[in-house]
Amino acid sequence: MRWIGRLLAASLLLGCGYVAVTATQVVAASRRDSREPADAILVLGAAQYDGRPSPALRARLDHAAELFDDDVASVIWVTGGQQPGDRFTEASASSRYLIRQG
Repeated sequence: MRWIGRLLAASLLLGCGYVAVTATQVVAASRRDSREPADAILVLGAAQYDGRPSPALRARLDHAAELFDDDVASVIWVTGGQQPGDRFTEASASSRYLIRQG
């Protein structure tokens, strides 16, 4: 019975180690700036509320604007549909947001 406890402890330790190594790799990769020139910046749609981008969409648009300002690409394309009852599409809300930001 002792070997079962040791096996469980070893498995738990290996699992925690794996999670720690993976988390470290994710953090390290997210801090690398690998910007290369591109033909365009594509922003996928997310929710919008009566023409105002949701926080998730706003973050995407702000990042796209930053890349545009850094001359990564000369054009930004926005996408996104329209849910039943919405007055605006995600794409039109995104476009207006970017234009207002300059």
